[in-house]
Amino acid sequence: MTLKELQTELQEMQKKLDILFSVQKNIEEIKEALHEANTEAALVRQELLDTKQELRRCQEQTGNVQQKLNSTIYKLDKLEQYGRKESIRIYGLPESDTGNDDGEKLLHDVAKQLQISLSPSDVQRAHRVGKKRESRPRPIIAKFVSFKKRQEFMMKKRELRNQKNYINENLTPIRYKLMYYLKQTPAVEATGSSYGRISIKVNGKWLQIDSPEDLLKTGLEIDWNTVQQIYER
Repeated sequence: MTLKELQTELQEMQKKLDILFSVQKNIEEIKEALHEANTEAALVRQELLDTKQELRRCQEQTGNVQQKLNSTIYKLDKLEQYGRKESIRIYGLPESDTGNDDGEKLLHDVAKQLQISLSPSDVQRAHRVGKKRESRPRPIIAKFVSFKKRQEFMMKKRELRNQKNYINENLTPIRYKLMYYLKQTPAVEATGSSYGRISIKVNGKWLQIDSPEDLLKTGLEIDWNTVQQIYER
């Protein structure tokens, strides 16, 4: 091998070494970049975990606040229902075209039909409630001076001769919506109310519902979004 050939071969080897060193340098840079990326990913994962934990705490706090709010709302609702203990609602009584019916006269007609002694002094007020509709007459709310007189109507409400007419308790909006929702629930066989307390019949057994939370104890499949809306009067 001549000196020139040897020099040429050495130059080729040097080029290969330069390429190898360059590749090695790139590998080191890639390793360093991967290390930084892994470190950053670990930080992101920790931040995500911290965010999830914080979100869970916020949800728990929100749930507790909502539960306390619901409890307060229902306590107030109980007071409102107690204030209705001397009143009833009468449904199905024919309504005049003007809607200006004499509620007390209609109440006395119902009392006569049920053979209940009723004097003007027994009645605090009686009037129709709600918006006038063409499809059906508005109910009449009757408030009595005494709870005893109200009970006379409730005890004889099944004796109305006209099946289109019926008497119910004067429930608060929350209890009325809860009752309506339960009537639409397929697993509920029957519903009723007594002294403002709602009862439902499930699997042949009667259960008392004092608040929407009591639905948890019934084993029913409940749409809780709907139940929550019951509070939003």
